[in-house]
Amino acid sequence: MWAATCIEGQHANTPVAIKTIDLEQFPDTNITDLHKEIAFMATNHHKNIIPEYASFVDNGAYLWIVMPLVDAGSCLDVLKNTNNK
Repeated sequence: MWAATCIEGQHANTPVAIKTIDLEQFPDTNITDLHKEIAFMATNHHKNIIPEYASFVDNGAYLWIVMPLVDAGSCLDVLKNTNNK
C-alpha cells in the first residue's frame, strides 16, 4: 500500500492510497473476481465501504487501485482501538 496526493482531476490535492496487486500471482479465475470487486467498489456508495477512484493495469503485470487514504491504520488497529473504548 502506498500513499500519494492526486495532482489533477476530480480528486486534485486529495490524499489517496494506492494498492498494487501482482496479477501474475493470480490464476485466471481470481482475475475475474478482482474485476467484479473493482466494479463493485467503483459503483457502490456505502459509508462503510471504501470507494475506488481509479484502477489500471501497468504493463500487464500489476493492477493499481487508487482509493481515499484512510489514516486510521489497519483494520486490526481500528478494531483494537474500538475494543479499548
